[in-house]
Amino acid sequence: MSNVSSARAIAARVLLRVEQDGSFAAAALSSALEGDKNVSPQDRGLATELVYGVLRVRLGLLAELEHLLHRGSPAKLDPLARTHLLLGLYQFLFLDRVPAFAATNEAVTLVTEGRGARLGGFVNALLRRALRELEAGKPKAVARVAWASTPEWLRQALVRSLGKPGARAFCIDTLQVPPTTVAVLDPTGRDAWLETHRPLLPTAVLEASGWSPHGVTVTGSAKLAELPGFGETFYVQEEGSQVLALALEVKPGERVLDVCAGRGQKTSLLAHALGPSGELVATDLHAAKLAELASRFEALGLSEPTCAAVDWSRGSGTVVGPFDAILVDAPCTGIGTLRRRPDLLLRREPTDLERLPELQRAILTHASRLLAPGGRLVYAVCSVLDEEGPNVVDAVLAADPSLQATRCARLLPAQHGTDGYFFAVLVKTS
Repeated sequence: MSNVSSARAIAARVLLRVEQDGSFAAAALSSALEGDKNVSPQDRGLATELVYGVLRVRLGLLAELEHLLHRGSPAKLDPLARTHLLLGLYQFLFLDRVPAFAATNEAVTLVTEGRGARLGGFVNALLRRALRELEAGKPKAVARVAWASTPEWLRQALVRSLGKPGARAFCIDTLQVPPTTVAVLDPTGRDAWLETHRPLLPTAVLEASGWSPHGVTVTGSAKLAELPGFGETFYVQEEGSQVLALALEVKPGERVLDVCAGRGQKTSLLAHALGPSGELVATDLHAAKLAELASRFEALGLSEPTCAAVDWSRGSGTVVGPFDAILVDAPCTGIGTLRRRPDLLLRREPTDLERLPELQRAILTHASRLLAPGGRLVYAVCSVLDEEGPNVVDAVLAADPSLQATRCARLLPAQHGTDGYFFAVLVKTS
């Protein structure tokens, strides 16, 4: 079986699980890849790109498919046939390295094996017609699919936040497959880490990242979890996520609070900057995540912070201030991470832009009350939308004159190479 066939079969199974069972793409893909020990590195890479690629532009691909069906409904197609049609259209438009005839033949073979020759012939005819129609105007088709793949409510929100050119650029940027980024816990050892690990990953390109002194980008096939020191001296963390933690500018000896610590990626960087002389408090709504945080700190050799499960939408719980520095990485739509988590679009709704900003304002308000005079607070979301970023900060500043914003920034994939984020640095003046 060819690389394309193996990768297509895996991708189709994963996409069907996401569509029919509501599975998370990352978990379904990991399970499929780990369940087949004969999967080559090339197959792993291609299957991953196919899964996330189709999910990124699924709505646009469905619109193209509806056109090919002469306004027929793709929803009425056999699920396996529909999945392979979407995979074929994606490869025609976005994967030049896969010959169109190979993509077509493999789709037909897999559908024929699964559903019979008649449906295989239907898929063959439709994909060949698609190839004829799309080949002449491919650049326009790519832009059309990218824009159409964004729900109308999100398109409007992106235009409000980034302007129409910026919104269209963001949608196209989400089609790019981002590199993996790791965080080397001790930034002074990053160069030595690169020198040691490059020979261990001959099929990947490792480079020091430009925005975080901890960061290393990994492009290409690499099983990072099998490398020595994984989870002990380095771990996977997107570069923009690292930047958010570093924006707090923690100093040794300070008292620091991580409000929405989760499993502790950013908390780990805060702990390293703080050193042994300060005090770190980590909270989260979910106690199970804090248990994972504790395990992470143990593996990294960091002193475990004081942990507490807190619902910050209601108050500060048992946490007592004041703190010199507070990180509020608030729950959000996650729109800035679409290139890594395209299945988010299957779970987000217009009402999220009403519900989540209210939650974000409550969390930020309660956390800011624990900030010491002269202290710093970083409010951050992995979203580029005004509703979750500047508007939330403006509302909290208007209600509390003792707070001032000294810095606001939006990270964008095209400009910074990171996922999309907004963060603001607030200080308490009195």
